[in-house]
Amino acid sequence: MKCRYLTVFEVVIAMLFNGCQTTPDPSTAQLKDAGKSPAYIEGYDDGCKSGYFVAGASGYKLAKDITRFNYDTQYVAGWNDGYIACKARYQGSNR
Repeated sequence: MKCRYLTVFEVVIAMLFNGCQTTPDPSTAQLKDAGKSPAYIEGYDDGCKSGYFVAGASGYKLAKDITRFNYDTQYVAGWNDGYIACKARYQGSNR
């Protein structure tokens, strides 16, 4: 148990020292480890690509499965989270 507390402490300290640096997009494995569903992960990926595109990043395009967006709440939640996070991340890194 002591090792777990030490790891959390180290992560917090690293975050403090990193300050305003941009963070990479969470990987599929990280989202799975966080307990996210496959639909959420697919939505997050599509939303992230769309967020980068709207923010002006080259190499990205809008991505949204309209059919799933109309009925799959997990896909919608992931898409919205990915869109907001990646759009803000790109805009923040270009100031």
